[in-house]
Amino acid sequence: MKTILFAICLLLVAVSASFATTPGNASLKGKYSFQISDVHSNQWNTSITCYDPQNNPYTVSAGGSNVSNDGVLGIMTFDGKGNVAGTYTQYGEFNQAASNATAVPSCTQGQGNNGYAVYDPPAPGTFTGTYSIQPQTGWKRPGPQFCNRHAFYG
Repeated sequence: MKTILFAICLLLVAVSASFATTPGNASLKGKYSFQISDVHSNQWNTSITCYDPQNNPYTVSAGGSNVSNDGVLGIMTFDGKGNVAGTYTQYGEFNQAASNATAVPSCTQGQGNNGYAVYDPPAPGTFTGTYSIQPQTGWKRPGPQFCNRHAFYG
């Protein structure tokens, strides 16, 4: 969700910077689509305790890792009065618990398996919020702007 909010803030900055006249809330009206993607390194594993012939414990682990992409596609609607609402669908979210459950360690050599990555089905969502476009006279490079605890430069 933090990624979605960051993208919305970034879109607001990009849109507000594109106005030739002094912008205001009424300058931003209509539907805007957005797409966010990210790369993740995923790992899953599980372990069991086994015992050697002298009854000494040792740990056997099974699992794996991969690199995957996830993404969010959505539409935001700005009303020109400072309100925004939107819908989105999140794709490719790695499911840690389900992936861990696919790994099967074994105390018998060659009997276990490392399992596989499990991903959640596409998940729709909605959001609402407010925005405020601050007028700026002349062009100047703005300093860091903060939105949802993320810093970026305009």
